[in-house]
Amino acid sequence: MKKIKLTIVGLLILSIYACSKSSSSSSSNADVYVAGFDNGNLVYWKNGSEIILGTAAPGYYGNVTGLAVNNGDVYVAGYNGDTAVYWKNGVENYLTSPDSGNASATAIAISGSDVYIAGYGQTNNGMYYAGNSVIYWKNGIRYIVETSSNIINAASIAVSGNDVYMAATIGNDTGAYWKNGNRTTLASHYGFAYGIAVLNNDVYVAGDYDNNAVYWKNGIQTSLTSDGQSGAYAIKISGSDVYIAGVDNGNAVYWKNGVETILGPGQANAIAVYGSDVYVTGSSYGFQSQSAAYWKNGTIVSFVTSPAGTLATESGNAIVVVQH
Repeated sequence: MKKIKLTIVGLLILSIYACSKSSSSSSSNADVYVAGFDNGNLVYWKNGSEIILGTAAPGYYGNVTGLAVNNGDVYVAGYNGDTAVYWKNGVENYLTSPDSGNASATAIAISGSDVYIAGYGQTNNGMYYAGNSVIYWKNGIRYIVETSSNIINAASIAVSGNDVYMAATIGNDTGAYWKNGNRTTLASHYGFAYGIAVLNNDVYVAGDYDNNAVYWKNGIQTSLTSDGQSGAYAIKISGSDVYIAGVDNGNAVYWKNGVETILGPGQANAIAVYGSDVYVTGSSYGFQSQSAAYWKNGTIVSFVTSPAGTLATESGNAIVVVQH
């Protein structure tokens, strides 16, 4: 799948780094960060206030889909044109060289003092693309996990101890995850893998199989209840609960332990849990508009307002909730 020139709604969005607090935590002392796309601008919002990181290349050819907050530092990852980039506190850093290929950074995980950024790309060998790879960067150093003749996309990442886990889709029908570079194929036909989470050596991957939302725990597939064509794009484990965000029959939704909550017309791209509160971000669909929003416990929080009558293209792609 090639990059979309509008927003990467529907991708994986990839893996989402979010802080989870104890059940006694209150959202009144929480800061909500959302990374996304705002009518050509690559941005993140903190409690609804927008920080513009840059402007997408012509044709809306750019997006941000990875977000992490650590000790007050804000990391955002994405692509602009054909170049994978990330920002630390608003300062842009290239992960790949312009015109060296077609690359995107898609998710971030932080472990200790190390920053891991997931992505995928096509290597440019002279005039032609030589290969397609799932990639991660550790503190800016690139590691190629696997290269294929097929397009690889929607890479997400999780880190547990010294182990690096990634999920991605190879071609149009093979969902997989990797642990330290060793691949586990989840579905060899009609399968897509998007978000990944790891807890106590259990590996959870969200995706879809044959146009139906599913998740895999240690390679075992579980179907999610849906009303139509559906997909699961992000996953978060909190205690013994499994939270998954996605889309179902044109609606943004999330599932908690398999029970679906419909949020409204749109698409849910990322999910975070803070105490007993569930935050989901994505796009809310209106008449000729696609607005970035997040939902807290099922109630929408609209923080981007476009002039009436305009064709808005906005999306929340990653969300992190942290203590003040």
